[in-house]
Amino acid sequence: MARGGGEILNMELLTALVGAIIGAVCSFALSEYVKRRDERIRLLAALRTEVRLNLEVAQEILRINSDINFDAKGESQWEWCEVVPFSESAWNAVTTTGALSHFDQKLIEALSQAFAMVKRSNFAAEKIKAGKYNPREGKQYTLSVRKAKEELEPIMKLLDNAH
Repeated sequence: MARGGGEILNMELLTALVGAIIGAVCSFALSEYVKRRDERIRLLAALRTEVRLNLEVAQEILRINSDINFDAKGESQWEWCEVVPFSESAWNAVTTTGALSHFDQKLIEALSQAFAMVKRSNFAAEKIKAGKYNPREGKQYTLSVRKAKEELEPIMKLLDNAH
């Protein structure tokens, strides 16, 4: 009988140990889930802010540049177009840290396509800033801003609906 009591004690200790291990694993998993969710929320907020800012910049550039005759003949009629690079800092942070894994494939593809257009527009802006102004470059830049804006508008809706 004494032997049976020792086995019960061992079983109770073993059960307590297994329970503690399972509790620790579940607690760790829950903690990681909450951290991941919180990080995703912060990343979405940063991307929303950046996309909203870029949409405002695009709208202003398009408004100002709409009054320019990019096809005018003669340099005396050429006007400088508004050139403002888009922000890419939140996008760069998300991609360089591997945080894209926090998002679903549809959002990743849409973000990638939109920010590819942002990069093209920024390249056109840098080209204008680095060289002698040519209205054909201003026209091309304005078209790239329009395309970037068209890509960013649905992204804003996707980001607003992402949870």
